[in-house]
Amino acid sequence: MRGALIVVVALLGFAACASAQDKLEIKRIAIWPPVFLEGNGPCKNETAIRTAKDAMAKIIQQIGFETVDEGKVAGAIRQLGIGSADKDVRSLPDPEQMLKLGEAIEADYVLAYRCAWRAKSVWVALGPKTKAHCRTSVLIVNVATGEIDYNPEPVEADSTKKESTAETAASLLISMGFTALSGGPKTPHMQRAAQLSIVEVMDRWVAPRMPQAKRKIRE
Repeated sequence: MRGALIVVVALLGFAACASAQDKLEIKRIAIWPPVFLEGNGPCKNETAIRTAKDAMAKIIQQIGFETVDEGKVAGAIRQLGIGSADKDVRSLPDPEQMLKLGEAIEADYVLAYRCAWRAKSVWVALGPKTKAHCRTSVLIVNVATGEIDYNPEPVEADSTKKESTAETAASLLISMGFTALSGGPKTPHMQRAAQLSIVEVMDRWVAPRMPQAKRKIRE
């Protein structure tokens, strides 16, 4: 009888833990179609664009958020009649539009960002010397509160800059396979500049949401 009671208590405890875990809802974030520029017009470097998108996706993944499907976001924007039909979009969306999107697709947050590149290659004695700059702007809306959750000053980084000394930013760059560059074609420099600027501009929003680091009880 005593053994059966212990089993029942154990099962009840397990059920309570499972119930508590169910209540820990995963946050959902919708990413507004990002803006990518190079020089005086839209960026046409698909490799650099893909790297920028991957960097942002990696950041969202690291904090355990679920990203709303890109197609669902685009469909909701069309259905709501918000956003711009102009393909040459150069600015971030209006926060009110972002809030409407978040409410329509039941997201917890809506994130919009813009990357603007400048790249230059000059020939020096030992070969081409290349440097790319990427300036990233970010806007995040909290759907539940109806407020702007994060709107930092844009961050500009160049491809030859050293990795960030901030712990969160540095760990994210390592996870992205960041490597230093010198010379060569402009595309790799545009990729690295995007990684640096995106990670740095997102750092203050991401850091408090990162999982706690594991610590050894005994060294």
